[in-house]
Amino acid sequence: MKKILLTIMCIFILSSISVVFASEGQTVVSPNDQVIIDCTNVIVNNPNDAIAYCKRANAYGRKGQDDLALNDYNKAIGINPKYAYAYVNRGFLYQRKTNIDLAFEDFSKAIELEPYYTFAYNARGVIYTKKDQDDLALNDLNKAIEINPKYTLAYLNLGQVYEKKLLYQDAINTYRKLILNATLPQDKTWVDLAQNHIRELGETL
Repeated sequence: MKKILLTIMCIFILSSISVVFASEGQTVVSPNDQVIIDCTNVIVNNPNDAIAYCKRANAYGRKGQDDLALNDYNKAIGINPKYAYAYVNRGFLYQRKTNIDLAFEDFSKAIELEPYYTFAYNARGVIYTKKDQDDLALNDLNKAIEINPKYTLAYLNLGQVYEKKLLYQDAINTYRKLILNATLPQDKTWVDLAQNHIRELGETL
């Protein structure tokens, strides 16, 4: 009976997938929809695959289908209550929906499960700033950098907290550290922002 229900669910989900039609008349499925299709097939055959639920939730989130994403994150965590990655991603979803209290709970849970989870420390640090708990934000962001000195986004967030506290020289020093530790192509966005912040604070590069 459960297998039948899962099969029906699979058909329902697949029927809602958006497709793009190539010029040759072939049907091309978008990358996110392909992830949803693949994960749904996995779930039909293994309803207790928490990873498949989490991956499908991520794809739903990228498509802006937050309710479906939340359902899948909840399912993944229900299957594996120690799945720190699912807590972090559900936390980002809550944060996007401006439910910072639930986001805070999920990031804290991820840190409890994985004490060296840099993304979780950075994310919770951002939540602390939204709650005007800047000293706690500094603690989390510095912890993220301590764990991963190349974590450029944490430097950027840390610098912004220093600015908020009017500690301008600390902010400048932090932005300079970001620039020095940027090694990946995707770091360019954060480097550009750090350079702009340094200029806004009256310093030269």
